[in-house]
Order: sequence, then structure tokens, then C-alpha cells
Amino acid sequence: EKKSVIYVGVMTDLRGIVTLIDAFNEMPEYELWLLGIVRGDFLKKKIEDSEENVKYLGIVESFEVFQYIEKADVGIITFLPVPNHVRTLATKPFEYMACGKPIIMSNFSYWKETFGDSSLYVDPNSKEEIIDATKLLMNDNELFHKMAKKNRRLSKEKYNWDSESMKLLDLYKGFENEK
Repeated sequence: EKKSVIYVGVMTDLRGIVTLIDAFNEMPEYELWLLGIVRGDFLKKKIEDSEENVKYLGIVESFEVFQYIEKADVGIITFLPVPNHVRTLATKPFEYMACGKPIIMSNFSYWKETFGDSSLYVDPNSKEEIIDATKLLMNDNELFHKMAKKNRRLSKEKYNWDSESMKLLDLYKGFENEK
């Protein structure tokens, strides 16, 4: 019944889950849905001790993930800025886009260049920025719907197998031409 933000994936300290939980412990008007494997006893205890609006939904089959994303209002990915994260393209944003969800992401330069205005960007170590971005999306209907519509369109037109397969084929052709 409350508006919700979903995180899907493995949960570790380096994926920013602690700060995410801390932010939602201060926003009882919204729910945080956590879906996936939790790694580490500290993090398991942190989730158990959270406010009622932080919901651990467990581990589900991969084909069920989109059902949860569809029911949520916003997708979030606040990985911490470690070398393995700052230049990666995690699948989460693409899953959120495919479901037409606005996204809140870590403010990595590479992610900003890649996703542009299809997301709001936050310092993943700042619960205040996470709170501000969440409240902005939940309270600004125009921004919410603009981002949702854009992300659905990007998923259909740009970030899909048909589009990406052409890039892969062009790459293969380039290798053939070098022979």
C-alpha cells in the first residue's frame, strides 16, 4: 500500500545496502524491498533489525524477479565506489528500465554518461542524498512519469537484444576484415 523502492541482487556491504537501509529507516512512508541473496551476518542482522518498512523478500527464481519489479514504484542501485563497480554495467538498471521504472543510481561518471537523465544519481555513501532522491521521485509525478516512460522507451529502442546483437555482429565483422 505504500510506495516502494526495490533493490534486486546480491546484497553485500560493498553494494551499499547498509546506507540504503539506514535511509529507509528514516522514511517510514515508503517501503524498501530487498530481493536476493544476503551475504554476511552483519547485513542479515541489519535487515532483521530494520524498521517495518524494510522488507526482505527472499530469493526467488529468475523468472519471478520481473513480477516484483513490476509491482515496485522505483528501482535502486547504490553500489559503493570501488574499482569493480565504477565502470561496470550491472544488469539491474536494464531490468528496471524494461519494467518502465524510474531509477536511483550511484553517481559514478560512467553511469551518468551511459544512462544520462534516465536516472537520478546519488552519492551511495549519503543516506541524505538517497532520502532526497526517493522523496523527489515519489512526490514529483511529472518527473516520475517522464522517467518511467523514457526508461520503457530506452529498453525497447536501445537497450535490447536486437540493438545489441547488431553491435556484436559489427564487432565480429571487424575481426573478419582484419584477417
